[in-house]
Amino acid sequence: MSLFFYHYHHRSADHIAGRTIHPLPSHEFWPKEWKTISYKSYQGVPVVLLPQAFPSTNFFDLVSERKSVRGAHKAGISILDLSVILKYSCGLQDVARNADGVKFRAQPSGGARFPLEVYVVLLKKENEIASGVYHYGVKNHSLNTLRVCNFSSEDIASLFTYQWANNCSAALIITGIFHRSAMKYGERAYRYAMLEAGHIGQGVYLAGAARDVGVTGMGGTRDEALHKLLDIDGGQESLVYALMLSK
Repeated sequence: MSLFFYHYHHRSADHIAGRTIHPLPSHEFWPKEWKTISYKSYQGVPVVLLPQAFPSTNFFDLVSERKSVRGAHKAGISILDLSVILKYSCGLQDVARNADGVKFRAQPSGGARFPLEVYVVLLKKENEIASGVYHYGVKNHSLNTLRVCNFSSEDIASLFTYQWANNCSAALIITGIFHRSAMKYGERAYRYAMLEAGHIGQGVYLAGAARDVGVTGMGGTRDEALHKLLDIDGGQESLVYALMLSK
């Protein structure tokens, strides 16, 4: 049995060859790139602005109602559904982090590096927005239209390993641009990216429960096919996690 996971876990611990890996202790001494938050952007593509949404559902009810729903497509995902799910899982919030006006996000991120990007793949024509591939523009709470297209059952099977994915309305695809964190934390940055993806995933589940949208985390992804669909290289930016949505 391969012990790669053991070696990786040791290599990404806070010590390598006897030296401890910690950033400089005081924020004032950090280099500029450690304090600069990066945002992926697209020029010249159609933009779908998402409406502001303020659900008032009781948090404890949402936790109790959270469950995995493996595909139950009946109606379609609305623009308000997407707005709530994205804003309250990985979007900017209304509270400023510091005097510079930088806002908190829905998820914690190691060192505030935010190495993850989120894409929306709308699989069904019945969704309120055209089926296709979109990137979530976190700065202005919008969807950047990357491709409008229809997905056949064969197309969906080429992206996900489980047949029930064909009954889902949409998929949220989370990718990692790892150098954003690695410049500060080295190999340990990969741990932090995985933790952040989990935080986002739970936010998707809870926001989905608030909108009566079924959510299931998807481990069975065909990574190379999804990299091609998103037009990413799989190296500098790579698939981390997928969550399937249905309504």
